[in-house]
Amino acid sequence: MRVFAALSFLLIAASASAEIRPGFMADLSIGRSQYSTDSELNAAFSAQLAYQINDNFAIEGQVVGLGLVMTMFSGWFEEKVKYTPENHYGISLVSNLPLNERFDLYAKLGLGRTQFISSQKKYADYSETDTNFGAGTRMRLGQNWSMKFEGQHFNKAKVTTWLLGLGYHF
Repeated sequence: MRVFAALSFLLIAASASAEIRPGFMADLSIGRSQYSTDSELNAAFSAQLAYQINDNFAIEGQVVGLGLVMTMFSGWFEEKVKYTPENHYGISLVSNLPLNERFDLYAKLGLGRTQFISSQKKYADYSETDTNFGAGTRMRLGQNWSMKFEGQHFNKAKVTTWLLGLGYHF
């Protein structure tokens, strides 16, 4: 029943006419993150504010919570200190490829700061400059609303995120 309701919503939303236009956009996303390839999946979130310059380019500022579960209990009983990435904030250049009036693909390349949290309280946390890249797809749900799915990888943090979000175009 849920699948049927979701598909109905998508079909109704897909009938709305919308286009990419210049201006400010805000996105909130939730999803999963994975630190390296051998760790468990964790909850992640993202908040983004972007300015769409034209049909093909946007500049985006973002704050990403890289793993809400991974740092809560890690390292309590370890003798060796371990640093895990917790959040990232930065700016990205986004390149759009409009497929039609409702759908587009995009790629992003960014630079920012990633905060690494110590597993032991006697060692200080630290931040490092980190690059990230990602790709995704966006579906416009009308003049102001959109839905997106994106994946990002943060290089120094070795974290990959998969996020589903809702956006508003001002």
